[in-house]
Amino acid sequence: AWRSPKGGAWFSLILRPDLELQGVEPLPLVLGVALADALRKSFDVPVRVKWPNDLYLEGRKLGGILIELSASGAHVDWAIAGIGLNVNNPPPQGVREGAIALREAPGLGRPVVLEDVYASALTGVARGYRRFCEEGFEPVRAAWPEVSMLREGDRVRVWSMAERGRGRGRGRGGEAARVRGLSPRGRLVVEWERARRVAELTAEEVTLALS
Repeated sequence: AWRSPKGGAWFSLILRPDLELQGVEPLPLVLGVALADALRKSFDVPVRVKWPNDLYLEGRKLGGILIELSASGAHVDWAIAGIGLNVNNPPPQGVREGAIALREAPGLGRPVVLEDVYASALTGVARGYRRFCEEGFEPVRAAWPEVSMLREGDRVRVWSMAERGRGRGRGRGGEAARVRGLSPRGRLVVEWERARRVAELTAEEVTLALS
């Protein structure tokens, strides 16, 4: 469910990249890295990106990005990026890893002017999106290690879409793997611990392993 309580920053952007479908696969990461960088610079808070489309602060969920798109054949007509950030609103309950609002960030500890958040976010997204359209995904991939929650070598657990739908307890189940990096298409590269083979994840859910 999508909730947008008063005090948060909730907005949608329509984008028209001149790309084939395959080329927009990393778009959530492009926007996530741009947002994290903008919030870090504007509010001096250590925002990180959790692959593939969430923003985290102090190990708790700050916001997320959802992409919808329309295509004619293999070419993208438009993409809508729905973005939500907890700012001054009470953080939602029921998030497995816990949620946090920007005003709760260490060193901030005060309500934030929403117009400042929008100005920072929109300016950062515009800059990151423009660079992606002009230079491709590689600059984002190069910046990824600086803002990613998942570092190379981290032990993680991976749930398939079907497993996500059935629900599961935090830290239980899933397949154990080690993070090996980010592919040129924005996929998370992991090495399965049991099979000792490398795979690229596309839509799975990934969490840091607790053991």
